[in-house]
Amino acid sequence: MKVGLPSAGEQLSYSSSQVVITYFINMLGVEALATRTYCVNIIMFAYLFSISMTQGGAICIGHLVGEKKPRAAFLMGKYVMKKSVMITVILSTIIALFGHTIFGWLTSNPEIIQLGTTILFIDIALEIGRPINIFATNALRAAGDVNYPFYVGLVAMWNVAVGLGYFFGVPLGWGICGMWTAFMLDENIRGAIFVRR
Repeated sequence: MKVGLPSAGEQLSYSSSQVVITYFINMLGVEALATRTYCVNIIMFAYLFSISMTQGGAICIGHLVGEKKPRAAFLMGKYVMKKSVMITVILSTIIALFGHTIFGWLTSNPEIIQLGTTILFIDIALEIGRPINIFATNALRAAGDVNYPFYVGLVAMWNVAVGLGYFFGVPLGWGICGMWTAFMLDENIRGAIFVRR
């Protein structure tokens, strides 16, 4: 329970924040909501490799920590983090470059195509932080540090992703692109905190 509850809490916080964010995007209109749906599914292809790599890395780190080899665990962590960021950024850049074509296959709505293509370019910067967060959360759990990812996620997700997302998207009128900029800030701020940890 000591290990499981904070892990579940972090996932619950993330899922809840996504529900609230979807509500805000819904306020922007049908095109914004459709664009988000398309983008989330397209972008998933960029970070799938990162998820598998970080899960494998976390298992190795758990073994190394258990064998009382903290230096080896640290070096393994740096290696996995660098590789997963590099591969995810390369894949997201390729997806962004072909974004107009990809959206053209999915919809004929020019507004969705334009918004989606812009978001894919914003997402390149977001994909620097996301693999770090995925990896760090798993690696810290594997090393027994389960509370830190929960607290960082709780504070950053709700203040930056949700709070700034609403502020950029609705009052400032930047729409879904403004919200995606807030998501990018959230992922990279958490990434920087986790790298330090």
